[in-house]
Amino acid sequence: MTRLTKSLPDQAAAVATTPAKFEKWSQILLIACHVAEHREELQAAMDSRRLAAIRSSLARSRASGAAAAEATSIVSAISLVTGRPGLFRQKLRPVWLHLSRLLAGMTTRRLRICMVVLLGLMLLSAGIYVMRTHSFDYWKQRVSPVAEDAARLQQQAGIVVRKAAGVGISPLGASVHAEGALMEINKFNASMRGLIVSSTDPAALQSAFAEHPDARQVADHDSNLARFARQHLMLARKELGLAEKVVSYGEKWRAINPYAELPDGLSPRWSSEVAVMSDALNSGDLQKIEAADLQLENIKEGGEIAEKSSRIVAGLSVQDRATASPYLVIIDDAVVHGALDKARPALATLSLMEQQAPLSYSLYLVSLPGEKSLVVKQDAHDALVKHYYLIVQPTDEHGAAVPVSIHDGERGKNVDARRFGIEVSADTFEQVRSQRQTSDGLLLIGKKTAGTVATEFSLPVLDGRISSW
Repeated sequence: MTRLTKSLPDQAAAVATTPAKFEKWSQILLIACHVAEHREELQAAMDSRRLAAIRSSLARSRASGAAAAEATSIVSAISLVTGRPGLFRQKLRPVWLHLSRLLAGMTTRRLRICMVVLLGLMLLSAGIYVMRTHSFDYWKQRVSPVAEDAARLQQQAGIVVRKAAGVGISPLGASVHAEGALMEINKFNASMRGLIVSSTDPAALQSAFAEHPDARQVADHDSNLARFARQHLMLARKELGLAEKVVSYGEKWRAINPYAELPDGLSPRWSSEVAVMSDALNSGDLQKIEAADLQLENIKEGGEIAEKSSRIVAGLSVQDRATASPYLVIIDDAVVHGALDKARPALATLSLMEQQAPLSYSLYLVSLPGEKSLVVKQDAHDALVKHYYLIVQPTDEHGAAVPVSIHDGERGKNVDARRFGIEVSADTFEQVRSQRQTSDGLLLIGKKTAGTVATEFSLPVLDGRISSW
């Protein structure tokens, strides 16, 4: 303690050289005040009037021994150390009150002296900590990320405002959502106006630091407001997205009747869904818009299927039209009722007939060494059922292989094949097996001439076709 008071004023030295006076812990704590006062004098950073006020407060505390005066002196001294009046009351006073209550209950003089010294050191350490954490550099480091986030939010909000302003009034539902986006932006701006720091400009940061030196308080306050602002920005973006979708659907169905003619059964459905779409576009109800869009797309595709199937049948021979007519009936009924899952396979069959019509080829049983010509397969759904296939190869009049489009029943789609299997009955299968064993030549299974769809077979066949085995 004597070493500590060597650089202090004479009053503090007198206290240190009189052991009896250590009984009053309050006088020992005055050393902290003199340390602060002496430090400020050395740094030439103390205002003369404030210095006089501190000295006067110290004199009154020594004369009266009042705890209140001593507490006031310490508050003032720590404030001088930190250069931030009033911070002691927030940061250090709770420590001071707690330790003073502990100290008041001590009875042993030496223990009380140790506690007093410890208290003084803690107060000085806390003062240094407060001074460091309330410097501008520390404050800027803590607050700048929040300010940068706020600046980014402002930029994003500006983009939303510009896009919302460009939506226009058509369709009407789009403007409804655009107005909703602007309303959320207004709420966003209300939250942003409450920010203490909303700019990274150095001058703005200095000004905010002077008024609000507590970095943690500023960061917490602005972070909470930024969170609310971000929520409103997200809602504004959502409304803007809805507005843009409404505009997109409006442009898609602007030419509201893409066909000059529709099948008679489709016209009433088309008119009804057009009215639904118009109302939905005006209200901005995206759920209704999407539902109407699906219906209109269904009608549109149905019209395309009906038109294509009619064209295909018209191009077939009279004999083949009779074969194609049942498929045309299926398509017309399915299109009227919106059952396109039934119309599509029928159209695929008609397309296959159209591709086959101009071709001319003969179907021979495959007879190359190592190649299968007869195949037996189990049914995919019933293991007791077997299917028998003759593997054939289409060839033209010169003996060259001809690719033929077939409907593969196992794969459920049309495929181009140079070899494929034709399903036959078990009896026919055994008949061909016998012929193959007794004949060295090619076995003709069927023949097709150009201009017709039908193939003339030399033996009974079934409808099944496969392209792999």
